Amino acid sequence: MNYELRIKTAEGANNADISNSTLHNSNRGFGLVEVVVAAGVLSIVGLAFLASYSSFVKASLATLRVSQAAFLAEEGLEAVRFIRDGGWSSKITPLTTGSFYYFAWQTGVGWTSTTTPETIGIFSRTFKLDSVYRDGNNDIAPSGVLDANARKVTVRVSYLEPAGTTAKEISSYLTNLFAN
Repeated sequence: MNYELRIKTAEGANNADISNSTLHNSNRGFGLVEVVVAAGVLSIVGLAFLASYSSFVKASLATLRVSQAAFLAEEGLEAVRFIRDGGWSSKITPLTTGSFYYFAWQTGVGWTSTTTPETIGIFSRTFKLDSVYRDGNNDIAPSGVLDANARKVTVRVSYLEPAGTTAKEISSYLTNLFAN
C-alpha cells in the first residue's frame, strides 16, 4: 500500500512531500484468527453445555425411577392392608411366612396375593410376611412368644438399571385389626 504524507510548516510556505512510501499494515489476517479462536471457544462451551445437559437428564431419570419405586412400595403396603381387611384368617394366615408373593388386582374383588410374577413397566414388586414375636413387656422382639395376630410385612420393588438391579424396600407391621 502506498501512502502520501504531506507536512505543513507553521508558515505554510514549504510543503514536504513523502510519496511512494510503503507502510506495512500489521493487522492483515487478524480478523480470520479472531473468527477461528471464537469458533473454538464457542465449540468448547457448547460441548460442555451438552455434557452437562446429558448428566442432568440422566440424573432426572434416575430420580424419577427412585420416586416411582417408592410410590409402588407405599402402594404395596396399602394393598397388603387391603388384603388383611378382607379377612385375617382367610387371606393372611394361609400365607407362608418368609415366602415372597406378588400382588394381583381382580376387578370386583380388589387386591389379592399370588405367586404369579407381576411387573409394572420396568418394576417388579413382591411382598413377604414374617412372624412377630413379643417379649415379657409385650413389645416386639427378635425372639419370645409368637404373636399369631401380627405379621411384619416387607414390600420390595426392584428394577433394572445400566449398573445392575436396584431394589427398594419398605417394612411395616400388620395386626389382626378386625379380629376376623
